[in-house]
Amino acid sequence: MSQTSRILKTTMTIALLLVLVSLVMACSSSPPQPLPRPDAEAPAEIEVAVVPPPTPATTSSEEPTPPPAIMAPDDGCVECHTNEETLKATADEEEEGGEALSEGEG
Repeated sequence: MSQTSRILKTTMTIALLLVLVSLVMACSSSPPQPLPRPDAEAPAEIEVAVVPPPTPATTSSEEPTPPPAIMAPDDGCVECHTNEETLKATADEEEEGGEALSEGEG
């Protein structure tokens, strides 16, 4: 075996070992993070909001509010709006004169 092939073989072996060690280190789990101590006090600049516990909307002694009643449509509207004499009697007369909305400055 020549000197060059032996150096090449040694270099390749070292490179392969470095790759394997890198893979093992990358795939291993990280060390666990230390848990905060429960007796540790919070820093003074942090404010903690206190939320009251939820309360029920109704108690068991109260009865729920019934839904509003649905009103039936009034047929009087149909009769009035389809009667030509009633429409003419109650119609508003258009004002004569004055500017139309599409005329004038603006």
